[in-house]
Amino acid sequence: MTNLVGLPTPPFAVASLVLAIAGMTLLPSVGSVLAVVFGHLTLGQIKSSHSAFGGRGLALAGAVMGYDEVAISLLAGFVLIVWLLVR
Repeated sequence: MTNLVGLPTPPFAVASLVLAIAGMTLLPSVGSVLAVVFGHLTLGQIKSSHSAFGGRGLALAGAVMGYDEVAISLLAGFVLIVWLLVR
């Protein structure tokens, strides 16, 4: 796959964004963690290739969304535990 500039996009960049979106709907914890992992792997690959690859925005969006989803899941779990202990 190539982007508008004509640089090839690593498949993990697309996978990161797709898994982040799936983490919001279908795979809440697994998708989010994999989105973060794939996003960071792709960002490292793009950085080490000295801009021979595109897709930095896809990888960054997937990683950020994955981190947000992990944080929300941890916060929801904490609130649930506190609610169960208080009632």
